[in-house]
Order: sequence, then structure tokens, then C-alpha cells
Amino acid sequence: MPRFYFDFLDDGGTSVDETGAEFPSREAAKREALETLGVIARDLGHRHLQGHVAIHVRDDGDPPFLEVAVTLEVKPVSK
Repeated sequence: MPRFYFDFLDDGGTSVDETGAEFPSREAAKREALETLGVIARDLGHRHLQGHVAIHVRDDGDPPFLEVAVTLEVKPVSK
């Protein structure tokens, strides 16, 4: 089964996944990245008023074949 690596990027820098995880396909790895980013986005909303986080997904090739990202911005709206 193919091994995929999920590198985490945020305003503080990059955390490179050295271990990876096995998934049957790129599509399955994409679903995992989306689910993981959803959890991260919920946490970001509880702790910060703004921020940008992303997950770069790569397999044995380099560079990453997919980026999943979310940007949270909270600002007042004037009437």
C-alpha cells in the first residue's frame, strides 16, 4: 500500500512528516487531509481570531501533489 506524508504549515512555520501513513490511493489521502484540516480549523477558531493553516500531501515523489488550506479571519462589519 502506498505511503503518504502530511506536512503541516501554519503562521509559525512548517512541520515535516517524516513517518507518513499508508492509504490505498491519493484520493484516500486527500480525504484524510480534509478531515484533519477540519479538526485543525475548529481548534483554530477557538484559540485565535485569524490564521492560516495548510497541509501539503506528498507520496514517494517530491514536491507535494496536493495542498489543503484554510484561512480564518474574523473582523467587525460596519453598517
